[in-house]
Amino acid sequence: MAGGANGNVLVAWYHPGPDGAEIGAFEIRTRYSPDHGVTWNEMVTAVTDSYEPNLHLNSREAHFPDVELDAKGGAHIAYTHDPTLTVEGPIDIETGDIRYIQS
Repeated sequence: MAGGANGNVLVAWYHPGPDGAEIGAFEIRTRYSPDHGVTWNEMVTAVTDSYEPNLHLNSREAHFPDVELDAKGGAHIAYTHDPTLTVEGPIDIETGDIRYIQS
């Protein structure tokens, strides 16, 4: 969750998507409030990505996006993803890459 000027609040969270947790694709969903969280806009899927981070990372924190609001009201989200499928095998060098989006 991030707060900005004039009561802007943005929350972002991991969602496993329609294929289920730790199987494949995942989403980062967001909601925005213009009034300190009194009311909220509809949920928005900000990211649909392939291969969520592997359980072998031993870190649930990898599933939590970081969200920030800049002084002009722009949203910035950083999150972890795995560009290769490594559900049952050893971790490869690509496991846990960082992605960044902004609006």
